[in-house]
Amino acid sequence: MSGVAEPDVALPTAPSPDAPKKTYDASCHCGAFRYSVAVSPPLDDPNAAVMECNCSICVCNGYLFVYVPNELVIFTEGSIEQFKSYSFGFKRVNHYFCGTCGASCMVRSKDPSFFPGMTCVNVRMLQGVKLEDLKLMSPSLLTPNTSSTPTSPGRWVVTEFGKPSVLKWEAFDPTASLSAGGVLIRILVAGIAGVDNIQRCGGYPHPLAKDPGFTTGYDLVGEIIALGDAVPEERGLEVGERVTALSIIGAHATHIVLPYEEVMKLDKHDDPLKICALPLNYMTAWGMLKHSGVNLAPGSSILIGSASGGLGTAVAQLVMAFDMGIKMIGTCSPSKFEYVRSLGVVPLDRSAPDLVQQVHALTDGKGVDVAYDGVCNEKTAHDFLAATRQDVGKVVVFGVMGSIADDGSKMLGSIDELFAALLQPPRVSFWSLDIEFPRKKEVAEFYAVVEKVREGKLDPVVAKLLRLSNAVEAHELLINGSAIKGKMLFVVDEELAKFYGV
Repeated sequence: MSGVAEPDVALPTAPSPDAPKKTYDASCHCGAFRYSVAVSPPLDDPNAAVMECNCSICVCNGYLFVYVPNELVIFTEGSIEQFKSYSFGFKRVNHYFCGTCGASCMVRSKDPSFFPGMTCVNVRMLQGVKLEDLKLMSPSLLTPNTSSTPTSPGRWVVTEFGKPSVLKWEAFDPTASLSAGGVLIRILVAGIAGVDNIQRCGGYPHPLAKDPGFTTGYDLVGEIIALGDAVPEERGLEVGERVTALSIIGAHATHIVLPYEEVMKLDKHDDPLKICALPLNYMTAWGMLKHSGVNLAPGSSILIGSASGGLGTAVAQLVMAFDMGIKMIGTCSPSKFEYVRSLGVVPLDRSAPDLVQQVHALTDGKGVDVAYDGVCNEKTAHDFLAATRQDVGKVVVFGVMGSIADDGSKMLGSIDELFAALLQPPRVSFWSLDIEFPRKKEVAEFYAVVEKVREGKLDPVVAKLLRLSNAVEAHELLINGSAIKGKMLFVVDEELAKFYGV
């Protein structure tokens, strides 16, 4: 490529009738589809630019696209209806490819508000085009360029422990806390998780959340806008790069400053929404499967409590993406049975009086090898242990949602007292994510999970997207939990929010 064009977030429109254009012949690799496209401006024009698509297949194959009005795509062999098609992410577009040779030829929107009347044509299928002379446009097709740095940075603050209404928005100067070894990040997407609920009502056992006055938000994807003077060059961090991090607190804001050791670099093609689901939910799930004192060989069986939630979904998807060969049973409400089945999990009614008997019936009367409990009250502690293999089965507790008041205002008791009463090492133990993993060799496991996303073998489920201004609503959804199927996210960046219709 000869250069990078200036970013342009505006959706494309058809060129004027008298605009210069050039017609290119094109075909798939096997010739089953032949067509011509009239491109304006011509690709050899200095103002012309092509775009990248960030879906896994297009990235792997290096496909490049240019917008063309639908009526200027003329088929001489085959038709667009005869293509095979696939759709990724939020299913806003169809990628069309030849079912014989597999060549991806073009993309059209399924959303009438998203580049209507236009076709994204794969430039690599065009004849007589010198790819090395093309100018690459930023942003990519599916992840538009983000908006400029907000002029009024702000964050949600827990003013006192209690219900979601205790959250208050305040302006702040993020540059004031940029230390010598710090990285100032403009947040694009921030995760929403059950731990936010626990932090807000005062039950999170970490010094950063011990007293009110902090900002919730455990994980994020963002863009570096400044580096402290002592950030080592060998870290390879640069202003403008996209990164992700496990912040513990502070992500429900427009900006955050983190130590450089905690920042994990991303590829420019990575989908910020999918990646944002990984640091907390999917790495916690990975640890539950690999590092929680259990030995889950192929042929093992597990019971996943709250299987439709963010962590339950992550456990199931990792088992499938990494071909672990584990039989999965999960508890949820009956309204979520179909969703849980789609994850490869056998669903059981979480309120069924014979839950333990149903688990044993599904495991030849033996019980599961490991049960994962995200509620941790007297009933789940009894039932989940009884559902495991006699004398050797294990329960891994990963959450304490059963200890939060129904209105989300407080914890019903201390976590230390709860664990003293219900944990029974070594058979019943608590697992939490090692929040220091970005600093350790285990960061390689994170990038192994990222690679599964890039390959299209793992597609993190995003349950709901919200604007950052809807923080109180998000916390209320965490308390209720009935509508959650996967990970909730704040889309902080304005242009991304508009792009996804938030």
